[in-house]
Amino acid sequence: CYVAVFCEGILIFGLIPYIAIMMQARGAGGIAEAGLAIAGMGVGGIICTLFVKRLLSWLGGMNGLIRLGGGLALLGFLGVAMAGSWWFEAIAFVLIGCGFYGVHSSIQTQATELAPMHRGAAVALHAFFFFLGHAAGPPIYGGLFALFGEQAVIVAAGFAACLGSLWLAAQFQRRDRQSMAL
Repeated sequence: CYVAVFCEGILIFGLIPYIAIMMQARGAGGIAEAGLAIAGMGVGGIICTLFVKRLLSWLGGMNGLIRLGGGLALLGFLGVAMAGSWWFEAIAFVLIGCGFYGVHSSIQTQATELAPMHRGAAVALHAFFFFLGHAAGPPIYGGLFALFGEQAVIVAAGFAACLGSLWLAAQFQRRDRQSMAL
Protein backbone atom coordinates (compact mmCIF):
# COMPACT_ATOMS: atom_id res chain seq x y z
CA CYS A 1 0.00 0.00 0.00
CA TYR A 2 2.74 2.46 0.90
CA VAL A 3 4.79 1.98 -2.25
CA ALA A 4 1.63 2.23 -4.35
CA VAL A 5 0.44 5.44 -2.74
CA PHE A 6 3.95 6.94 -3.00
CA CYS A 7 4.02 6.20 -6.74
CA GLU A 8 0.49 7.53 -7.07
CA GLY A 9 1.57 10.82 -5.49
CA ILE A 10 4.46 11.11 -7.95
CA LEU A 11 2.51 10.16 -11.07
CA ILE A 12 -0.70 12.08 -10.49
CA PHE A 13 0.37 15.15 -8.55
CA GLY A 14 3.88 15.60 -9.92
CA LEU A 15 2.48 16.78 -13.24
CA ILE A 16 0.13 19.46 -11.93
CA PRO A 17 2.71 22.25 -11.35
CA TYR A 18 3.64 22.11 -15.05
CA ILE A 19 0.16 22.36 -16.55
CA ALA A 20 -0.04 26.18 -16.63
CA ILE A 21 3.44 26.48 -18.14
CA MET A 22 2.70 23.87 -20.80
CA MET A 23 -0.68 25.39 -21.69
CA GLN A 24 0.78 28.86 -21.90
CA ALA A 25 3.69 27.68 -24.07
CA ARG A 26 1.33 26.22 -26.66
CA GLY A 27 -1.17 29.09 -26.53
CA ALA A 28 -3.96 27.08 -24.91
CA GLY A 29 -4.43 29.55 -22.06
CA GLY A 30 -2.77 30.82 -18.97
CA ILE A 31 -3.07 30.36 -15.24
CA ALA A 32 -6.87 30.75 -15.16
CA GLU A 33 -7.46 28.14 -17.86
CA ALA A 34 -4.94 25.81 -16.26
CA GLY A 35 -6.79 26.17 -12.96
CA LEU A 36 -10.07 25.31 -14.67
CA ALA A 37 -8.47 22.31 -16.39
CA ILE A 38 -6.94 21.02 -13.15
CA ALA A 39 -10.29 21.54 -11.39
CA GLY A 40 -11.54 18.79 -13.66
CA MET A 41 -9.72 16.40 -11.35
CA GLY A 42 -12.03 17.42 -8.50
CA VAL A 43 -15.04 16.97 -10.77
CA GLY A 44 -13.74 13.48 -11.51
CA GLY A 45 -13.59 12.83 -7.77
CA ILE A 46 -17.21 13.89 -7.37
CA ILE A 47 -18.27 11.67 -10.27
CA CYS A 48 -16.39 8.73 -8.74
CA THR A 49 -18.05 9.38 -5.39
CA LEU A 50 -21.51 9.45 -6.95
CA PHE A 51 -21.05 6.15 -8.78
CA VAL A 52 -18.60 4.20 -6.61
CA LYS A 53 -21.23 1.97 -5.01
CA ARG A 54 -22.63 0.94 -8.38
CA LEU A 55 -19.15 0.57 -9.86
CA LEU A 56 -18.03 -1.71 -7.04
CA SER A 57 -21.05 -3.92 -7.63
CA TRP A 58 -20.72 -3.85 -11.42
CA LEU A 59 -16.94 -4.41 -11.44
CA GLY A 60 -16.96 -7.18 -8.83
CA GLY A 61 -15.36 -5.23 -6.01
CA MET A 62 -12.34 -3.13 -5.19
CA ASN A 63 -9.91 -4.86 -7.55
CA GLY A 64 -12.16 -4.11 -10.51
CA LEU A 65 -12.38 -0.48 -9.40
CA ILE A 66 -8.58 -0.29 -9.22
CA ARG A 67 -8.28 -1.70 -12.75
CA LEU A 68 -10.88 0.72 -14.11
CA GLY A 69 -9.19 3.60 -12.29
CA GLY A 70 -5.86 2.81 -13.91
CA GLY A 71 -7.47 2.68 -17.34
CA LEU A 72 -9.24 6.00 -16.82
CA ALA A 73 -6.01 7.60 -15.61
CA LEU A 74 -4.25 6.33 -18.75
CA LEU A 75 -6.95 7.86 -20.97
CA GLY A 76 -6.67 11.13 -19.07
CA PHE A 77 -2.88 11.25 -19.38
CA LEU A 78 -3.15 10.53 -23.10
CA GLY A 79 -5.59 13.44 -23.34
CA VAL A 80 -3.16 15.75 -21.55
CA ALA A 81 -0.34 14.56 -23.84
CA MET A 82 -2.43 15.44 -26.91
CA ALA A 83 -2.08 19.09 -25.83
CA GLY A 84 -5.49 20.31 -26.89
CA SER A 85 -7.44 23.33 -25.74
CA TRP A 86 -7.95 24.07 -22.05
CA TRP A 87 -11.44 22.53 -22.07
CA PHE A 88 -10.10 19.35 -23.70
CA GLU A 89 -7.48 19.20 -20.97
CA ALA A 90 -10.22 19.74 -18.37
CA ILE A 91 -12.01 16.66 -19.71
CA ALA A 92 -8.72 14.75 -19.52
CA PHE A 93 -8.36 15.79 -15.89
CA VAL A 94 -11.91 14.60 -15.16
CA LEU A 95 -10.78 11.16 -16.36
CA ILE A 96 -7.59 11.37 -14.30
CA GLY A 97 -9.65 12.40 -11.27
CA CYS A 98 -12.13 9.55 -11.69
CA GLY A 99 -9.27 7.10 -12.04
CA PHE A 100 -7.22 8.54 -9.21
CA TYR A 101 -10.04 8.57 -6.67
CA GLY A 102 -11.09 5.03 -7.57
CA VAL A 103 -7.56 3.72 -7.02
CA HIS A 104 -6.68 5.98 -4.09
CA SER A 105 -9.80 5.22 -2.07
CA SER A 106 -9.16 1.51 -2.56
CA ILE A 107 -5.56 1.80 -1.39
CA GLN A 108 -6.66 3.90 1.57
CA THR A 109 -9.25 1.30 2.52
CA GLN A 110 -6.58 -1.38 2.44
CA ALA A 111 -4.26 0.78 4.55
CA THR A 112 -6.86 0.87 7.31
CA GLU A 113 -6.74 -2.92 7.45
CA LEU A 114 -2.94 -3.32 7.51
CA ALA A 115 -2.73 -3.15 11.29
CA PRO A 116 -6.23 -3.11 12.80
CA MET A 117 -4.88 -2.53 16.31
CA HIS A 118 -2.82 0.43 15.03
CA ARG A 119 -5.10 1.93 12.40
CA GLY A 120 -4.12 5.50 13.20
CA ALA A 121 -0.44 4.79 12.66
CA ALA A 122 -1.15 2.81 9.47
CA VAL A 123 -3.23 5.64 7.99
CA ALA A 124 -0.67 8.26 9.10
CA LEU A 125 2.05 6.29 7.32
CA HIS A 126 -0.21 6.08 4.27
CA ALA A 127 -0.57 9.88 4.26
CA PHE A 128 3.17 10.31 4.81
CA PHE A 129 4.07 8.25 1.74
CA PHE A 130 1.34 9.90 -0.34
CA PHE A 131 2.61 13.40 0.40
CA LEU A 132 6.21 12.28 0.02
CA GLY A 133 5.20 11.30 -3.52
CA HIS A 134 3.62 14.75 -3.95
CA ALA A 135 6.93 16.35 -3.01
CA ALA A 136 9.08 14.04 -5.14
CA GLY A 137 6.86 14.24 -8.23
CA PRO A 138 7.58 17.73 -9.61
CA PRO A 139 11.39 17.42 -9.62
CA ILE A 140 11.10 13.93 -11.15
CA TYR A 141 8.79 15.21 -13.90
CA GLY A 142 11.05 18.23 -14.45
CA GLY A 143 14.12 16.07 -14.91
CA LEU A 144 12.32 13.64 -17.19
CA PHE A 145 10.83 16.49 -19.24
CA ALA A 146 14.34 17.85 -19.81
CA LEU A 147 15.60 14.42 -20.91
CA PHE A 148 12.69 13.05 -22.96
CA GLY A 149 10.21 15.85 -23.63
CA GLU A 150 6.84 16.57 -22.10
CA GLN A 151 4.63 14.48 -24.37
CA ALA A 152 6.70 11.28 -24.04
CA VAL A 153 6.89 11.60 -20.25
CA ILE A 154 3.15 12.24 -19.88
CA VAL A 155 2.31 9.23 -22.05
CA ALA A 156 4.77 7.09 -20.06
CA ALA A 157 3.25 8.32 -16.79
CA GLY A 158 -0.20 7.30 -18.02
CA PHE A 159 1.00 3.82 -18.88
CA ALA A 160 2.83 3.59 -15.55
CA ALA A 161 -0.38 4.53 -13.71
CA CYS A 162 -2.38 1.96 -15.64
CA LEU A 163 0.15 -0.86 -15.35
CA GLY A 164 0.74 -0.04 -11.69
CA SER A 165 -2.99 -0.28 -11.04
CA LEU A 166 -3.23 -3.63 -12.80
CA TRP A 167 -0.27 -4.91 -10.77
CA LEU A 168 -1.77 -3.58 -7.52
CA ALA A 169 -5.15 -5.21 -8.17
CA ALA A 170 -3.39 -8.50 -8.93
CA GLN A 171 -1.42 -8.27 -5.66
CA PHE A 172 -4.57 -7.58 -3.64
CA GLN A 173 -6.35 -10.43 -5.39
CA ARG A 174 -3.46 -12.83 -4.70
CA ARG A 175 -3.38 -11.77 -1.04
CA ASP A 176 -7.15 -12.28 -0.76
CA ARG A 177 -6.87 -15.79 -2.22
CA GLN A 178 -4.07 -16.64 0.22
CA SER A 179 -6.02 -15.37 3.22
CA MET A 180 -9.08 -17.40 2.13
CA ALA A 181 -6.92 -20.53 1.90
CA LEU A 182 -5.91 -20.09 5.53
